[in-house]
Amino acid sequence: MTRIALFALAAFAVAAPASAQTPADTTGAPADSAASDTTVVVIELDPERARGLYDEGVGLLRDRDYAAALPLFDEALVYDPEYPAAALGRAQALVGQRMLNDAQAAYELAIELADRSDASNAASIKQTAENQVAQVSQALENQAAAAAAAQAEADAQAAAGATAEKVNQATQMLGGNEITFEQATEAYALLEQARMDGYDPNQVAFFYAKALNAMERGADAIPYAETAVEQASDQADPSAVYIQLGLAHMGAGNADAARAAFESVQEGQAWHGWAQHYIGQLDSEG
Repeated sequence: MTRIALFALAAFAVAAPASAQTPADTTGAPADSAASDTTVVVIELDPERARGLYDEGVGLLRDRDYAAALPLFDEALVYDPEYPAAALGRAQALVGQRMLNDAQAAYELAIELADRSDASNAASIKQTAENQVAQVSQALENQAAAAAAAQAEADAQAAAGATAEKVNQATQMLGGNEITFEQATEAYALLEQARMDGYDPNQVAFFYAKALNAMERGADAIPYAETAVEQASDQADPSAVYIQLGLAHMGAGNADAARAAFESVQEGQAWHGWAQHYIGQLDSEG
């Protein structure tokens, strides 16, 4: 059994009372005094004890009781800090508890100890540790990649939700029959923000046309209105989109195209009265 003694020295000084430091002092007491205290900590290296703890730990590893095995390997390394098998067992106990970062460091220690060990099984321990630490490193990389992918997905969902909210706000603002210039401008800005986020403007072509018409930008509204007409081809009453197409052409100065759009609104459809109103307006201006 080998003993290593570590000595920690603590010293402290106590000042004499003020009265003892005057010339009138006749006691002969020193001006100050000092005392020291020595604490001895003894660490006993006991390879035999380390091997017994290691064997217990291995038994617990076989039973998959990793939490109970870990402190046994820790204690074995206290009694024999150069014991590579105990370091390997400790790493395996950490892996069993999914403590992969700690396990990676433990495997590296096992490899280091095996390198400087003259034990007959040192090479085998090193090979096992190298193989298993490679698996742990790969698992950590996979975890990091999965975490990054999950974060990216969460970020994408959050961004999609924010974009959808912009579109929802814009379409609500444009849902009424009478849209002010200010409302149209604000709604259009929201739609443009959504478009820059990656949202397909063709999905809200009707609302783009409606906003641009209210902003007196008929020429810009025409392609959106045409897209909206195509999208409404299977609707029972597409009169609202034909009104927007007609208004866009009116705003762009295309009287004939505007008339054709308004005339596409059939009697009995919701916007037929407005279509006739705009046709009358074209007639009066013509």
